[in-house]
Amino acid sequence: MAKTVLSIKVNDDEGNVYAIRVEGKLDNKKLEKIIQAYNAINSAQSTDNISTQNTQVQLDTFYSRLTSLIQQELADTEFTSDEAQEAYEDRYNEPVKLATVSTYLSRLTRHGILTRTKSGRTWTYKLQHPIIHTSDTIQKQ
Repeated sequence: MAKTVLSIKVNDDEGNVYAIRVEGKLDNKKLEKIIQAYNAINSAQSTDNISTQNTQVQLDTFYSRLTSLIQQELADTEFTSDEAQEAYEDRYNEPVKLATVSTYLSRLTRHGILTRTKSGRTWTYKLQHPIIHTSDTIQKQ
């Protein structure tokens, strides 16, 4: 599996360039730390301090939850929509219809994020590319 790479480059008013590059698995806590680092740089250069306590990474849609689950728990294995549904319900402690999970897995396959193989009457899925969350949309790296 290819590793996820996130690069952020910030230029301030004084001409300084700040670059942050992260390689590997990304989750909400790691993204929050990156935002805190950005805010620390920004507040050092600015008179209006930005509160890092109010900064939150917003990944709370079904789509982003499912893609996060796949990236973190199902990345190294083949899985069915039933298994993805069960993992989702276990992780988030809320019911989800199998049809909803199947629809989203199908979309991820169309976008080239997952591969899909038919075995009898069952589709099995596997993560093909790492997933990067960007404002409730995803991009493959």
